[in-house]
Amino acid sequence: MFKVNPSISFMVNCTSVDETNEVWNKLIEGGTAMMQIDKQPWSERYGWLKDKLWHDLADNGQQRKE
Repeated sequence: MFKVNPSISFMVNCTSVDETNEVWNKLIEGGTAMMQIDKQPWSERYGWLKDKLWHDLADNGQQRKE
C-alpha cells in the first residue's frame, strides 16, 4: 500500500544530455543525490535528489524526440 511521504516529483524534458546535466547540477547545488542521474531501465536519464531546502525532487531528463 502507498505510504504518504513529503516528496514531490517533477518531470523535466530536455533537448540534450548537456541540458539535462545543467538542470541537474543547478537543482543539486547544496543538496544531495538520493539516486545519481544515470540510465535506468525505465528512462535514458533519471535521477532523484533532495535539494538544499530538503525538498525531494525527481528529475526525468529524457531527451525529446523531434
